[in-house]
Amino acid sequence: MATLLERTRAYLEDPKHWTKGEMFRDRFGSACKREDAVCACLLGAVAIAGKGMTNPDYRAARGALPDDVTVINDDPNTTHADVLALLDKVIAS
Repeated sequence: MATLLERTRAYLEDPKHWTKGEMFRDRFGSACKREDAVCACLLGAVAIAGKGMTNPDYRAARGALPDDVTVINDDPNTTHADVLALLDKVIAS
């Protein structure tokens, strides 16, 4: 699971890969499927790094994140740096 979260962090390292308000967005900024995404929210990035949401690694990574991770990600005051710091904290624990 730490490896999946590390891959998630590597994906989100580039601020262009992070978004709010939708799990995945395409190159036009519209909501889309994972396969068409150019950016994602934190949970979407876990799905991209894990190649889907049905594998056990995704579920374990999701379980390691705070229950309100979507609220945190989408909060207007949350920054890209905040999301990376949250991932760093979870990876280190």
